[in-house]
Amino acid sequence: MCGAAVYSVSVGERGQDRALVVELPEGTALILSDGAGGVVGGEQAADLVIQQTRAWLAVLGRLPDAEEWARWLVRLDERLLAEPLAGDATAVCVSLAGSEIAGASVGDSEAWLVCGSDSIVLTRHQHRKPLLGGGEAVPVPFSSSCAVAGCLIIGSDGLFRFVKEEAILRAAADRDVERAARDCAHEGQ
Repeated sequence: MCGAAVYSVSVGERGQDRALVVELPEGTALILSDGAGGVVGGEQAADLVIQQTRAWLAVLGRLPDAEEWARWLVRLDERLLAEPLAGDATAVCVSLAGSEIAGASVGDSEAWLVCGSDSIVLTRHQHRKPLLGGGEAVPVPFSSSCAVAGCLIIGSDGLFRFVKEEAILRAAADRDVERAARDCAHEGQ
């Protein structure tokens, strides 16, 4: 059975990563967006991804499937393009219902399912570019089922580029989520 715990760690200056957790009757929606660094409006883009997705989920009233997440990300791409202050952003959107995982992603943020010493990179087929906000993003849906206890890790490039895989797998095995997040933050410095 898969479970969700959310913990956010910022290292140094305020980052452009944003996260949203929405509890719905049948499960949990998890969204991560990371504004493109070095580009004007990245922080605003990540904020808009979260705000717009929160509003969409409230209207939808249920967990989206993988294809619905992908279509939503296409709409978000168009909305960000039309917003003059918004730059570009990544997004990973996940529905977690019991042992079922469904989602879609754009950019270099990732979602991993870790079971023991094995990991499945759910976002392995995603397109790293173009990002949301340019009007040309290509969201890629994904789905998985975890029949055994596992750990779902969703993070931006700040985690997956700067922390070694072994450290991420160690952190996934730690039941103290706060300590695991701090350990990953420390590894990434």
